[in-house]
Amino acid sequence: MATPIIKTWTYNVINGSLTIDESFGLRKLSVILISGTGTYSGDLQAGNLQSQPLDLIVGVAITIGDWQTILDGITLTTTGVIQIIGR
Repeated sequence: MATPIIKTWTYNVINGSLTIDESFGLRKLSVILISGTGTYSGDLQAGNLQSQPLDLIVGVAITIGDWQTILDGITLTTTGVIQIIGR
């Protein structure tokens, strides 16, 4: 039986934004705000409610996603630096 291989993608968002869609092929993200201000927002609408950005906190990591689903419609925005590890 072959050993599973997990590859990672790393990226720094610096004074700007990045939208992750299904073309990235990512299933899980770990995100940490290093400096400045930052937000996370999705593009899913639940009933009549549009998604609203959520504030990231400097030094507090969040993990988004699961192994079964490819992530789509996630926007990270910062006035500083956000570090991302994707799988």
